[in-house]
Amino acid sequence: MSKAKFSTTWSDMIKDVRKLVKNRIAWIQEINTQGHYYYGENDSLPNEIIEAINNSGTATACANRLRQFIVADGFKDQYTGLLKANKNQTWDELLSEGIGENETKLDGFALQIFFKNNGMFHSAKSIPITWIRRCSDDTFEINPLMGEYGKRESETFNLREFDPSEDINDRRARVVEETIKNKGKQKGELLYCYRKKLGRNYEFYPVPSFYSGIDDIISDGKISRLELRNIMQGWRTPIVISTGHIDNENSHRDENGDDLGITDLDIFNESITEFLGEDAAPVLHLQGRTPEEMPKVTTIDIKEMVDMTEKGTIRLGEKVCRLFEVPRVLMGFAQAGQLGNVQEVKNMMDLFYITIVNRQNWITSKLNLLKPLMEDSEAIDFEISKLNPLTLIPDSVIARLSDLELKELFEIPKLENEPIPGIPNIEPEQVQAVEVNETMTNLTGRQRQGLKRVVREFNKGDINEKQAIIELTAAYGFTEQQAIDYLDIIIEDDGDNNPS
Repeated sequence: MSKAKFSTTWSDMIKDVRKLVKNRIAWIQEINTQGHYYYGENDSLPNEIIEAINNSGTATACANRLRQFIVADGFKDQYTGLLKANKNQTWDELLSEGIGENETKLDGFALQIFFKNNGMFHSAKSIPITWIRRCSDDTFEINPLMGEYGKRESETFNLREFDPSEDINDRRARVVEETIKNKGKQKGELLYCYRKKLGRNYEFYPVPSFYSGIDDIISDGKISRLELRNIMQGWRTPIVISTGHIDNENSHRDENGDDLGITDLDIFNESITEFLGEDAAPVLHLQGRTPEEMPKVTTIDIKEMVDMTEKGTIRLGEKVCRLFEVPRVLMGFAQAGQLGNVQEVKNMMDLFYITIVNRQNWITSKLNLLKPLMEDSEAIDFEISKLNPLTLIPDSVIARLSDLELKELFEIPKLENEPIPGIPNIEPEQVQAVEVNETMTNLTGRQRQGLKRVVREFNKGDINEKQAIIELTAAYGFTEQQAIDYLDIIIEDDGDNNPS
C-alpha cells in the first residue's frame, strides 16, 4: 500500500471513530427540521437500538425474559383480558404483542385511540415507537419506515396527542368532523407513554436506561461474529508468514508465450486463500527458488484466543444482563460458587421483582387514563398479573443447588419429620409434614413450579378442593390422602362418621 493510500485509509478510519463517538452523545442535541424533532442525530436512534438488541443473543434473551415478566399471564381480571381492544386483538394480546414489546426494548409504548361518534372510547391498537416523531407539543408524525432508507413521505400521516382531560363535547365534535372529512374514516389520537428524564431533549422521546451501555450490547453481538469467523476458518492456528520480495510485476506465460496475467504474488496469495475457510486444504505448501527465499511460517497458539473468546462471551453476557436489570441467574450465567450465596440470589430476585412490579404499575396507570371514556368502566381492571421470579430459575441452576441451599432460597422451614427432598417451590405455610410418594423426589424444576401453581391457585380460590386434589393425584403421583394433607384441607365429619 502506498503512503498516500495509507494516509487516506487511516484518515477515513479516524473519521469513522469520531462519527461513532459522536453518535453515542449527539442524539440528545435538539434538532427541529422537516417538521419534526429528530430522534437521534440521524433520526434513527430507536431503529439503531432495536438493531443492536436483535444482533445480540444475550440482549434478545434479556428482552424476552423482561417481557415475559412484565406481561406475565396478562391482565389479572379475566374479563378485561378477553375484552376486545380492537377487531383483531384482545387486551391481553395487545399487552403482549404491542405494549410489552415496546416497553421492554424502548422504555415506552404508544396506542392509537379511536372514538365513537359520542366521543367515548371505541378501540385501541399499538403503534411501534420507531414509527413516531414529534412535530409539536400536541402533534406526531407516523410512518412505518421513519428513520430508515426507503421511507415514503406519501405514507406519513399526523396524529393528535390524546388529552384525557379534554371536554367530551369538544372531542365528539372533532371526531364527527374528522370522520366526515375523511369519508367515514377516523385517524384517531395517540396515547404516547414514556418516562421523561433529565437532560437536554430527553422530554421528547423515551430513552432506554440500557442505552448508556449500548457498546456492550453491540460487542456481545460482535463476539458471536468472531466465533463464526473462527468456525468458517476451520479453527486454524493463526500463522505469520515471512517472505522476501515476491514479484508482482512480471506475469507468467503459457507454452505459447501468451501472457497469463498471473504474477508470483498472485500464485502466493492463491495458496494462502486455499488454506482458509471451512473447506480449506489441510496442508499449506509454499515454495521458494532458493533457501534464502523460503518463506518462514510462525504459528500462534490458538488456545489463548479461544480462552479469551470464551471469557469475553461470559463477561459481556453478564454486563448485558446488568444493563437490562435481569438477574444473570435467570440467563444461566451464575457459576456454582456464586450459587452458594443464597442471600445474594434472593436479594437479586427481590430487586428484580420490585422493578417488574413498578413497570407493570406504570403501564396500568397509563391505561387507566382511558377508563373514564370506556363504557362499563367499573367492570374493567387493568392490573397486570404477577410472576414470581424464583419459579423461573432454570432447571440447570436448580440442579446445582444442594438441598440446604434450596430450603434457604425458597424459605422452606425445617420439618419435625424427615425433610421433603426436591420440592423448593412452595411457600412456608404450604409445607406440611407428610409422607411423600417416591416420584416426588424425581420431579423436574418445571414440575415443581407446576406444583406450586396448583397450591397457589387453590389458596386464592381459583380452583376448588376437588380440582386441586385431582391435579395432585393425576399429575404428581399423590394419593388422595397425601393431596389432602399437602393442601392442608380439613375434612369435617357429617355426623355419620362420613367425611363431608
